[in-house]
Amino acid sequence: MKKAAILFLILSVTCVNAAEMNTDQILDRAFHALGGKQKLEALSTRVSIGKVEVAGLNGTYELRMKSPNRMRLDLDLGVLKQSRGFDGKVGWTKQAGVTEQQGADLQRTQRSAIFLPILHYADAKVPVRLKGKESLNGSDAYVLEFSPGEKSVEQFYIDTKTFLLVREVREAPNRQGSSDQITTDYSDYRDVNGVKFPFSITQTQPGQVLAVLFDQIRTNVPLAEELFQNPVEKFSGEPFDVNLVTIPHHIYKENDGVWEIGPFESFYFSVLIREKHSRPLNPVLATMKFYSGKTLVKSIEYSDSALNALHATSFGGFANQEEVFDLTYSFSEPVKSAIDRLVYRLEVQAEDGTKISKEVEIPVEEYSQKVKLNFPIKGKFIVAGAHDFNEPHSSEWSQHYAYDIVGLGDNYDFSRNNGKANADFFGWGMEILAPADGIVVYARNDVPENQKPGVIDNKVFMSRPDPMWAVGGNDVVIDHGNGEFSLLAHMQQGSVKVKKGDQVKQGDVIGLLGNTGNSDAPHLHYHLMACETIFRCDGLPSRFENVYDAFTGEKLKAPFTKRGLFLEAK
Repeated sequence: MKKAAILFLILSVTCVNAAEMNTDQILDRAFHALGGKQKLEALSTRVSIGKVEVAGLNGTYELRMKSPNRMRLDLDLGVLKQSRGFDGKVGWTKQAGVTEQQGADLQRTQRSAIFLPILHYADAKVPVRLKGKESLNGSDAYVLEFSPGEKSVEQFYIDTKTFLLVREVREAPNRQGSSDQITTDYSDYRDVNGVKFPFSITQTQPGQVLAVLFDQIRTNVPLAEELFQNPVEKFSGEPFDVNLVTIPHHIYKENDGVWEIGPFESFYFSVLIREKHSRPLNPVLATMKFYSGKTLVKSIEYSDSALNALHATSFGGFANQEEVFDLTYSFSEPVKSAIDRLVYRLEVQAEDGTKISKEVEIPVEEYSQKVKLNFPIKGKFIVAGAHDFNEPHSSEWSQHYAYDIVGLGDNYDFSRNNGKANADFFGWGMEILAPADGIVVYARNDVPENQKPGVIDNKVFMSRPDPMWAVGGNDVVIDHGNGEFSLLAHMQQGSVKVKKGDQVKQGDVIGLLGNTGNSDAPHLHYHLMACETIFRCDGLPSRFENVYDAFTGEKLKAPFTKRGLFLEAK
């Protein structure tokens, strides 16, 4: 009885002490669990290399940090490469070009660059309080809340048994002027030179989950300060080398007529501004002169405010184009003006005040289609998006003249039951036909269906092999010769009947209409392009031989099939 009483007393004291641990005691135990405060404070650099998954894309992740607040992250997702850095004062991002971070972006990078946040806050005597315990993945964790700013708090979750950091929650400003909650989970701690580091990190914020599995972590390796600096700084003394490029490379004008040829024609393009070393530039003034032969038809001038409204960086993703920025223009001009050439002049200014002017001549042509195409489905249909400069396709390089084709029922309706299921759409399962003879140069059949119309789960297709193509779901590219390639996309999984290298004839069935990839309802995406690789070359205007007015039965007289018309392919 006496021994039992003593044991009960010891257990009671232990429980009381655990329950009454204060913030200093918890932090001491946490630093000890990581390897000891002395060893933590002796760390000067860290290099962490591993694999990452984000937005359904997989790639490599390399994070280099230097105490107290230097950081560089290099992310390579194959179709997207990005670097971010902070040199203690300046934050920067390199994707299509290099930009110096401002506002919310800079604040996020500044926080990410803190070498060991929990140790930094403890040494800096940042106010902290113990909020209590929370259950986390089946284990209890102490929740320490630091207040590094007047209106900011950060919570660190310390496991009550291992005293390792298992979660961090903080608010980060966003570009909309509010804030996002960022939750970072840590696991798989391993010893690296006497200090424990998590080899698995999952960061969750609105609309994005980033998961990293590290292959290696190295500490106290030499890292030069230059590594963290804005990469354009080393070229600051060199002359600026600026050039202008259009996307698409060839500008084609299209008649605006809906049922028949109309009196106006339109064209649309972007001007990419490139600088040899990706140094930032701002547009100051632009002029656009329109010519018909040698005759000047009209001239337009764009002020800096007008140019800033057009300012974007649109081609750094799948298109993989280097640019400092781009400017997008669209025009609808009288056919009688016979515009065939533009002379575009742009003045830009560098951050040091240097002004540079560049001029480029831009031919404007009518495309002479070489292959005779039949429409890729038979029966009644409507085009939901096509051949219009003010619809989403036009902003992507190879899809500039694309069609989204929706099959219709006998009464010209889209679906039954309000389109609740894929099979409710009348177009679902329609046969997709080769629009002309050719050789299949790409085909895939492995992308699962989007389970419900109106809902796109990017992970379903972006996590598949070759995600750049999986955007189109199950798609096929046919080489018709003469630099013309048809792309047909979003077909049902398992329905594609052709493979790379197959010869097809016009009208051959190549698959069934589905709802795969970046598709919000059953439809067929079709476009003609100037190469065999989606996103990487000019789209081409395309017209069809067998499209008729669904009501009158008359052959469509307009040169291009427009959106919103009830049509029939025979």
